[in-house]
Amino acid sequence: MARSAAIQYLDFIQKDHPAALPCRGVGFQGITLGIGGGKSAAQETCYFSVNKRGAAIKFYIDERTSLSQAWEQAVKHWGEVFDIRPKDIVEKLEQIPSPDQFKSLRKQLNDHEGCDYQASVLHHVYAEQRSQLEKHRARKATSGKLNKDDLLAMYVNLERQVSEFRN
Repeated sequence: MARSAAIQYLDFIQKDHPAALPCRGVGFQGITLGIGGGKSAAQETCYFSVNKRGAAIKFYIDERTSLSQAWEQAVKHWGEVFDIRPKDIVEKLEQIPSPDQFKSLRKQLNDHEGCDYQASVLHHVYAEQRSQLEKHRARKATSGKLNKDDLLAMYVNLERQVSEFRN
């Protein structure tokens, strides 16, 4: 009996649910990727859904919540509602899905499920990646001589100058 429960638990934390729809799985059961609107989102956006039967909760990725922040919130909630061991929660927190998984989901939804999501639905999912690239380029351009505060100030000033130039 205990062996069976242990095997079920390991399957739960190591494999997608057998009924998970294409491109939605994150490598374990109880959390899936999604794109759409809802009570908490005024427009269509990407989200993680913690799928507790009868009480699914969505963690939206938007201008206030980054991909990694939404993932952290979703995994912690998943751990609570499914009574997951703390060490397994810590392990899953490190396995942040790639923005490309949402890109694949969008393609699946548009090409095979009759949806028409614009590429802009992925904007916030890629925001962290864009920010990291910008910081990397700035470090490279300045030969690493600037610290994080300097980079941030430089970025803000450049953004302002570009905005003024366009107007």
